[in-house]
Amino acid sequence: MPEEVAAEITRPAQRELLSKRLGSPALRAVRVEGVQELALFAEFRMRWGRGESACLAIAQERGFGVACDERGGFLKLLRHRIGDARITNTPGLLLSAIRAGLLDIPEADRLKDQLEGLRFRMAFASFRDRLPGSGTP
Repeated sequence: MPEEVAAEITRPAQRELLSKRLGSPALRAVRVEGVQELALFAEFRMRWGRGESACLAIAQERGFGVACDERGGFLKLLRHRIGDARITNTPGLLLSAIRAGLLDIPEADRLKDQLEGLRFRMAFASFRDRLPGSGTP
């Protein structure tokens, strides 16, 4: 996670949770560094926020993927610069966690319900519907 993204988190409970997770094998902080990344960051900052610009510059230069729920112009730019295969979203992250054995379906569905309580809608009833063999792509 770019430090610029972490800096955008303002809710104390979320900042505390993030600080506990940073440094774990699954999540570490990274910096925009090197001449090319810094140049890309500056280019993207002309139009996008610090977090988005850092994500894109780092992903493009280091071959990283990006987890992003943005739509519109930024998503189009991501697709152009790094390709669809390296982009995922919140449901995709949760599905990856299920497949990796880090979450089970009931846990993922509870997280889905919590997110929907915060007005983050997912277009399916259960993660069970999103897994292979369920008949839903």
